[in-house]
Amino acid sequence: MTTFAPDDLYPVLEAFKPALKSVDVRTVAVSLQSEDYWQNLVTSIFLSDKPVEIIKAEHTTLPTARNNDFAIFYDALPFDYLIFDQISNGEIRFPLSSFRRYRIKTRAFDPLALKLNSTQEWIDGSSCYILKLADIGIEEDQKKFWQIVLNQNAWAKRFGFSNIHEMIRDYLKIEYAHGNRKDFEIVISPLAKIQNLQFSENQLIVNIQKPTELSGLQLNLQLKRDSQIVWRNTGEIEGTNYSIEFTINGLVPFDLMTVELIHRDSGLTLDRAYETVPLKNVAEPFVKTLDAFCSLDKLKKMLFEPENYGKNPEKIFEKAVTWLLSLAGYETVHLGVQITKLNRKNESFDKLFAKSGYHIGSADIIAYEENERILLIDCDIGTVDPKKVKKLAELKKHFREKLKGYEKLPIVAILFSPKDFRETSPSIDVMIADQSIIKRIFEAVVQGNREQARSFLYYSGF
Repeated sequence: MTTFAPDDLYPVLEAFKPALKSVDVRTVAVSLQSEDYWQNLVTSIFLSDKPVEIIKAEHTTLPTARNNDFAIFYDALPFDYLIFDQISNGEIRFPLSSFRRYRIKTRAFDPLALKLNSTQEWIDGSSCYILKLADIGIEEDQKKFWQIVLNQNAWAKRFGFSNIHEMIRDYLKIEYAHGNRKDFEIVISPLAKIQNLQFSENQLIVNIQKPTELSGLQLNLQLKRDSQIVWRNTGEIEGTNYSIEFTINGLVPFDLMTVELIHRDSGLTLDRAYETVPLKNVAEPFVKTLDAFCSLDKLKKMLFEPENYGKNPEKIFEKAVTWLLSLAGYETVHLGVQITKLNRKNESFDKLFAKSGYHIGSADIIAYEENERILLIDCDIGTVDPKKVKKLAELKKHFREKLKGYEKLPIVAILFSPKDFRETSPSIDVMIADQSIIKRIFEAVVQGNREQARSFLYYSGF
């Protein structure tokens, strides 16, 4: 009597059997001139909850691909173990007519004893978890078969493919390349998945999509804060139960929830989902107060999409950065304002000139963390301008010389930008606070971690 491990194909199929409806078999076969039968090169077998009629309809859209040396065969069957019995006996049978069947010779082995693995692949436009196993053929046989396959490139182009490998990949729906020794691949298509995660106050609701007949599923949950696990739980999904609620006390915005859907007996992963705790549970009083006047969603848009928020996006971005720095615990002054005097002349304060009239540099915002650092900040919603960076570096140098007696107080020159800047700053004296840095500051502020928020604006070397 054969003993099966939990992740062997057979016990998993037995557990999924009530939900499985069809077997989709696709075989690439070659004909050796010295032999009078077809020989399996590679076979893909898909087990799913799709009705057989749907699989057969899909097969009708695939052209007949067959010549004297090379052929692709298809068959769709109600789910049972017949195909695995055939492989154990060293053959696969495909219908030729109502009375005859092709017999494709295969390597004889027991596929039901092979181990399944969870893998994430791109299927029909989305990333899905599937259960898959692949078995390796005999190297000498595969070399003989590939000599035939390599002669099919010109023939494959008649079907619109660039080469025969592409044709095999497309028709068998598997990854395959020249020299690949894989001769069997078996896939259990997604039977269950996590539909969505919903937070409501201190509740998390996990909704599952699955066939009614499928049981033996479990959810594993982890809540992470600053990469540390602060909460974990499990829950079983049985019968017609398609959702489960969890109570989680002390949720903080931007905590990361990971939910894994597993087959309990084998431990195989069927799906995984991630969600961050929303901004409704704002942790820091100062942030809550601002949120009452200007919602954090609006502040995010001002920071990351100022051009879509209103007129004069440059000033919108400057104001948003000023507010963000204040929330992080900096004393801030917004210099980028214009004042209309009684004589109706406009006066601004964001440009610094020497007595000679030379433009030393500009700053839209100055900020101070007591006994820790001074920030000289310029804001730009466009691409990083090297000239502006150069002027910021010059401005920093000016104040480094002006603030004598405070040599140990760091002066940090920063160019803020809502764009994603992945390059080195044009000047070693100027930090670029791009989209990713602003996001980290914002998340730390909302979590109530002001010290961490400020730590992102300390450029090494200052």
